[in-house]
Amino acid sequence: MTVTIIVAPIASSPGRFMAKLASDGDVLVTSSRTPFLDAARRLLELGYSADAGLVMRHAGSVVDSLRATVGTAARLTVKEKAAGSVPRLARWEPYQSSPVSPPIAPNVEAATTLVDAPENPLSEPAGPPTR
Repeated sequence: MTVTIIVAPIASSPGRFMAKLASDGDVLVTSSRTPFLDAARRLLELGYSADAGLVMRHAGSVVDSLRATVGTAARLTVKEKAAGSVPRLARWEPYQSSPVSPPIAPNVEAATTLVDAPENPLSEPAGPPTR
């Protein structure tokens, strides 16, 4: 089985593409700089076999631009070492929800509680002085 995806540039976001299935037009990726690789990961999430063939075409073209198996494409990402350097394929690693740990654990009660402040002994008394 071979899955064909169609990619189209997003006019409002230069360098980003949308990817959809050629068979039924279902959108796999709404915005990506690497739509072929991101679409492969989405196909795995949807239950497609890692051994299935994957072909990418640009909208309006019948030319196959890229070809791989779903599993191979899903394991890859594109990395640049520095701005303007040659992009290279690298092993993809899933993103963590946060790059750093939160400073405070989320559902933990405060270590201290507020109490009513005692009367200020330096303040003037409200009534006449008592003797």
